[in-house]
Amino acid sequence: MLDRTSRRRFLAGTAAATIVGAAGCLGDDDAETINLAVPPSGTVSNRGVSALQRAVSQESDSIDLRIEETSGDPESIREFDAGGVGAHTSGLSIMMRARDGREPFEDDTPESFADQVFNYAALHHYFVAVEGSGLETFDDIVEQADDLGIYILPPGWGLRRLAEDVLQEMGVFDEIQPSVVDLETSEVAGAVEEGRIDALLVYGANFVNNPGWVQEVDARNDVFAVEATDTWTSGLEASAATNPIEMEPYGWDQDVGLDEVVAYPESFSVYAGDSISSDGIYELCRVSHEHIDVVHEADESYLDHSDVNQMTAGLSGDLPYHEGAEQFYEEYGADMP
Repeated sequence: MLDRTSRRRFLAGTAAATIVGAAGCLGDDDAETINLAVPPSGTVSNRGVSALQRAVSQESDSIDLRIEETSGDPESIREFDAGGVGAHTSGLSIMMRARDGREPFEDDTPESFADQVFNYAALHHYFVAVEGSGLETFDDIVEQADDLGIYILPPGWGLRRLAEDVLQEMGVFDEIQPSVVDLETSEVAGAVEEGRIDALLVYGANFVNNPGWVQEVDARNDVFAVEATDTWTSGLEASAATNPIEMEPYGWDQDVGLDEVVAYPESFSVYAGDSISSDGIYELCRVSHEHIDVVHEADESYLDHSDVNQMTAGLSGDLPYHEGAEQFYEEYGADMP
């Protein structure tokens, strides 16, 4: 059955991850430096961690949060394994792929992994089409794929791997793959304007707004949400990678035509290694919880950590917690999957 998920219930089931650079160092005034590697500018993770960095700089004397950009979650996981960073953000699905040694890690399975800290984002994915494309439904995209340009996120992203998994489980990826347009998100709005993209997989964050690159598409192009078909909905229901939810398409300045879409979620969390002290991670959790108002001044879509249970909702019961995070949750009485 299709799961009609409320905002509260769904946010309580999603998570997110973050990269840290050379970790555990002592910076100015003996503050512990946490170098956090995140995906590129314009992404939900980059925006959220930048907002958290602002709160840490204002509200903590014991840690210094620094951001290092990577091409996406797979690079972040590899960078941690190589010892270049001490923490990272990641989607849950790509983290599990890395631990299982599945593509894109089959030839270089990491030997070390960061532990869970907290969830900060729930993303909801669905397709939109460009005005004038003639597309109305998801089946139209599949059946007309040979004549289209289709965007399913950058090749270096964990979310791209998840999209491919979802489409393969539906049995339609072979039809779509030859028409996939590989671009970084910063190039997408221009490619739509130039007529190189006719349909694109987009996502919103935490039922609040869209990432910067989708906002740019919204500002520069006329698009509309395509109708879910049985291929899409039944495929998500049968998926081992995710599940379908019905929701209003939020975050758009334009009318995207539908009052309701069927989307699939992915959770993102911060992960950190033991090169970062338990006190340092405890303090990072404290700032995100006690000073969420400062975080929200910079990013209103950042998950509401005033409720400590939102920090753990969506984390995996199969993965360990960082010692500092575990101490924080035990002290604050949070539910821990």
